[in-house]
Amino acid sequence: MNKIFKLLSSIFLLSLNLGAQNSSSCQDSEVGVIVSLLYTQFGPNEVSWDIQDDEGVILAQSPFAYAANFLYESDEVCLPEGELYLFNAYDTGGNGWGSNSFYEVGTCGGNSLLINNNGNSPSGDGVSQDFYIPVVADNCFCFSLSLESVNASSAIAPDGSVVATTYAGTPPFTFEWSNGVTTQNLNNAPPGVYVLSVTDYLGCEASQMVEIQGPNIYMSPVDVNVCTGYFYDSGGASNNFSSGENFEMTICSDDTDLSSALEFFSFDLSGSFFSSPQMIIYDGNSSFAPVLYSYNSFGDPPPISISATDANQSGCLTVVFSSNNFESTGWFAEINCQYPCQEFTVEIESSDLINAQGEIEACSNIDLNALTSFPNNESNYNQSDNTTSFEWDFGDGQVSNLQSASHLYAEEGDYELSLIATDINGCSAQASISVINDAPGLTTTLFSPEDSEVCPETFVQVNAPSPNSGSGETSFFETITWVIVEDALNVGEDFGDPIYLPDGSGVSYETFVNVTAFEPTAILDDDDFVEVCAEIEHSYLGDLDMSLTSPNGTTVSLFTQVGGATWLGNALDQDATQTPGECWSYCWSIEPEFGTFANSLGNTIPAPLGGNSMIPGSYEPLGDFSDFEGSGANGVWTLTITDNLSIDNGFICSWGLTMNVVGEEEEVVVDSLVSEVISYNWYCAEEPSSIVGYDSTMISVQPSLPGIHTYIMTIADNFGCEYTEEFVLDVYTTPQTAPNAVSECIDTYGLSVTDVSSGGGYWEWINGPLGAEVSFDPDTNSLTPNITVSELGYYSFQFTDYYCGFSDQMIVDFQSINPIIPPTADVTCFLDNSISVIDPTGNGGLWTILPTSTFQAEILDPSAIQTTLSVSNYGSYDVVFTLDFCYGTDTMAINFLTVDPDILNPGIQKCDWEVDLEVDNPSSTGGIWNLISQPNHTSADFSSMVNESISMEVDDFGYYQMQYTIEGCETSDTLMVQFNQVVPALLYDDLLRCSLQTELSVVNIGMGEEWSIIEAPGQAIMSNPLASDIDLSVSEYGDYTFAYTGCDTTLEFNILFMCELDVPNVFSPNGDGVNDVFFVENLTDEYYSYSNLSVYNRWGDEVYRDGHYGLNGTWWDGQNTHQNDPLLEGVYFYVLRVGNKVSEARDEYRGTIHLMN
Repeated sequence: MNKIFKLLSSIFLLSLNLGAQNSSSCQDSEVGVIVSLLYTQFGPNEVSWDIQDDEGVILAQSPFAYAANFLYESDEVCLPEGELYLFNAYDTGGNGWGSNSFYEVGTCGGNSLLINNNGNSPSGDGVSQDFYIPVVADNCFCFSLSLESVNASSAIAPDGSVVATTYAGTPPFTFEWSNGVTTQNLNNAPPGVYVLSVTDYLGCEASQMVEIQGPNIYMSPVDVNVCTGYFYDSGGASNNFSSGENFEMTICSDDTDLSSALEFFSFDLSGSFFSSPQMIIYDGNSSFAPVLYSYNSFGDPPPISISATDANQSGCLTVVFSSNNFESTGWFAEINCQYPCQEFTVEIESSDLINAQGEIEACSNIDLNALTSFPNNESNYNQSDNTTSFEWDFGDGQVSNLQSASHLYAEEGDYELSLIATDINGCSAQASISVINDAPGLTTTLFSPEDSEVCPETFVQVNAPSPNSGSGETSFFETITWVIVEDALNVGEDFGDPIYLPDGSGVSYETFVNVTAFEPTAILDDDDFVEVCAEIEHSYLGDLDMSLTSPNGTTVSLFTQVGGATWLGNALDQDATQTPGECWSYCWSIEPEFGTFANSLGNTIPAPLGGNSMIPGSYEPLGDFSDFEGSGANGVWTLTITDNLSIDNGFICSWGLTMNVVGEEEEVVVDSLVSEVISYNWYCAEEPSSIVGYDSTMISVQPSLPGIHTYIMTIADNFGCEYTEEFVLDVYTTPQTAPNAVSECIDTYGLSVTDVSSGGGYWEWINGPLGAEVSFDPDTNSLTPNITVSELGYYSFQFTDYYCGFSDQMIVDFQSINPIIPPTADVTCFLDNSISVIDPTGNGGLWTILPTSTFQAEILDPSAIQTTLSVSNYGSYDVVFTLDFCYGTDTMAINFLTVDPDILNPGIQKCDWEVDLEVDNPSSTGGIWNLISQPNHTSADFSSMVNESISMEVDDFGYYQMQYTIEGCETSDTLMVQFNQVVPALLYDDLLRCSLQTELSVVNIGMGEEWSIIEAPGQAIMSNPLASDIDLSVSEYGDYTFAYTGCDTTLEFNILFMCELDVPNVFSPNGDGVNDVFFVENLTDEYYSYSNLSVYNRWGDEVYRDGHYGLNGTWWDGQNTHQNDPLLEGVYFYVLRVGNKVSEARDEYRGTIHLMN
């Protein structure tokens, strides 16, 4: 197979109904059918189809023979509803359609499936399937949609899109996507699953899911974490994979809550019986995980749906692919991520009886509905009927994909009805039930009367149509007779002997059956040979050819070398002891279950002893059994088996053949079943007495009560089945005019009437005010005319229907009403104001000004609902609005006010040249500041002269007068702003005794600058010259001069740092020049005014006195001042009295002194 099919499959799977029509061309009571098909087998064959009714009449057929690998979709075929039809597909080449071939027959543009080939490629000359066209129940029958998606450029890029196409339905449509978008098409969307719900004008709803894929993923050694995208071999959609590839790729979800899954749409690795590419898919994130799927040799079944199991904690799938020396088209799959399944159930609801054994006892058309229950909804994801797909298999070859379906079983028998529901996560629930179709049933036909709307007491007769049998007799029902026949067969069945099939290379083995069961003259027709069956076990199908030869030498091939390592039966492989394994039965039949072996290589099951074996059953022969036509039935029939390869062996445990040699009469009637009517009646619940009479051909009714009348025909037959048909009459009632009404100040009113017969009616004006006039628009025949009157007052109107002559009246009271002028806020400092009025009528009116003011006033637009009143001066003005037609009025006073500004006093500004000013302006008109006066030779700056809050800065102290004036009102306020100078107050100690540190403080209102040093005998350090409170330290005692500058002035001050005298306690007047005198440091006349020293010996005698000690520059040298001679070494007592100039006190020092020589 080449790449054209891979691409075709991709296009087909993306949108099955790209060519589906948007509307139907069929008439009422007809349903449109679309045929779609694709076959892939190249060769001289031609595929065609037709549709026949139950009498074999061809109603539609293919317009030409189709070519391989093209998707065909027919024009719409319109078929009467409620009937059974036969679809036939033909293959003139007789060699099968090829793998992945299909056909489908569907209604509603092909969107609603009726039959298909169930995934089995059609084979042989053709195939036939019955299908039933349901009766259209409502306008929603065919409403559906199809969605076509365009991939996004990356796994998160919001550039994907979906095009939505609706089929049937009544526009306009409303669209609602699951992400909240309400447009028909979805654009700029990231990858993900989306659901579109569409509702048409009549309320019909249709929903469908679609997935926007991410970019394609190609087989390589690079792992991916994605939840979307198509998965191809390395060759992609249009090229082959290369030889020599050995890739291992792990595919994981990009969401840790989800697990990975692969859905394969096409798969062709090619290869041969001896060697082929290999693919293994592991249930985990490495090749050490359990195997989910393996392809090891040509003929192995392809993967379909591969999902990570619940036991797989990683949720990943690992794909290992080896191309060996092959190149082929590879595969095309879709990557999905799924949550763990939320278990749910589905049940089958039937309109026909379900008996105690749980079987449906079919009577006629069965209305079926799938009832779902989602007990675990929202555990991981959302489940709903709208996002769940349904697959019905009725067991008779017909299918449906609707949640609710109607089906007719055309033949007697027991059927297995099955239903599979699959939710949005790919998880499924199943239900099945047996259907017993053993009652022929009845056909009922009832056409509603053409005129279903009637007046009371109208006599209506509904007649039965002619039956489908064409007998000419009219009846609402027709019994069905089933004729039970048996083939008039001359059947022969014979069996041949078993045969051992040893290894060989081109060796043929034969086994024989000598048939003697038929008349000696029995000759086979083209359809007399039924089947040949063989009990076989062999471990290598690709080793064998098998054929059957008739007594006249005609040979028909059953199969040739196909299947590779595929087994037949439960073979005992790798055994040379001629011990047979378990033989399984394989037949080649004119009515096969499966296609040829070549077309059914995926139709395998695991054999208990190993390998994959062909499923037992009946297959189509490679040749054609009709070639046996002309051969005698009796004689030797030969089964030939050729072993082409010297590998493997096997056995034919037994074999046999079956033939039907039919005489002139092919069928014999052995019995019949016919339905009998055991009860028949009509009933009308709304008015039972309205039924005048009825029989099987007609019903007469005469309803008298108004309203809907439903007439139901009920028939019961001898098989316990009940059938109903109904028609509806709408009996007119008296026309109902609208309730009496009031029209407030509006000269027009809309009349209305309901319950009017289809013939319509007319309005009349009965009475009204004297001299009034009335007009009808568009006319008096309208059911909802607009009337216009000329005067206020009461008006009476009557409506009379033409059909029944009934009438009803209504009164309209045209009253006066006043407009409402909403209170208007007073305006200040403006001479214009907006005025408005609430006009409850919509008629409009006129503004006027009452002459209550001496000033001039003007209304800009006197007829406007909202306009402007302009006045010449402030004051109060009265305005009036008067409505047209009824002249209702309202009056309102409009006030124009003046206000004064108020400048807020900021207080005296001390030691500051800046101030914030603010004015209270009640008006919204704004205003302006002005500086009226200021000290000489000063200037002032302002942040703004129009803002209500401004900043003002001056360059000197003094008084500045400000004014603020409101614009419009021109009212003003003034304020004197005072800037005062305040001398800083210094806090300090001017005398520091025996300390070199002190604190300085200043109380300064503002404009503070810094402390400074003017004069100092030593070093002076200030902690922070700019602070109000600082620490001061000096290096030595003395008199220091400092200054502080603040509030635009500088203050100087002195601090004296001094300490107590330090009197020594020892001295040595020995003339060595060191400590020869009793010296007291700092004892000078700078600090002291006098100094008196007295020294005493230990007996208290004064030995030295000086009344100006130290101040006169004289210091004691150890001499006795009284005797003028040196004193002896020893301890003496002294008293020193000094006058302190700084403290203005006498300081006294006492102590001992040690005189040393």
